[in-house]
Amino acid sequence: MPESAGGKKPTSKRTGTKKLERFTVEQVAAALRVSGGLKYVAAQKIGMTPSAMTCIFRRHPELNDVLDEVTEKTLDLAESKLVQKIRDGNLGAIIFYLKCKGKSRGYVERMESTGPDGGPVKLTVVYEPLKAGNGSAMPDPPAGVSESSAAG
Repeated sequence: MPESAGGKKPTSKRTGTKKLERFTVEQVAAALRVSGGLKYVAAQKIGMTPSAMTCIFRRHPELNDVLDEVTEKTLDLAESKLVQKIRDGNLGAIIFYLKCKGKSRGYVERMESTGPDGGPVKLTVVYEPLKAGNGSAMPDPPAGVSESSAAG
């Protein structure tokens, strides 16, 4: 009979009695590998409910290692397919790759501005005195707001 973490056999919350696990860790791990790391799909493949999948992950944290391994393999597969599409000249794949990986070379849709060492941008607001007859100049800052705090 499988044991949960800590060496105790799982018990039913309703009755407090010992219960048998219907699925082994090995069965769940195999289903995760077949499903590409998709927990819901893995549960369906072996006839397990999603809530039972959540419970078995709680009782057997080593399944998280399996999930991480399968997820990394699936990402590698997806990246290799993307690279193949790029080699085939697929413009959408090329653009997608440049947007994701080419940011340091300027391939971005929007510019992000930061201050020194990635910190915040410091703004300085300069208020011009109002000239007679010119209503377009900005008014003085509100009472209690200094120019440095108005910069945000």
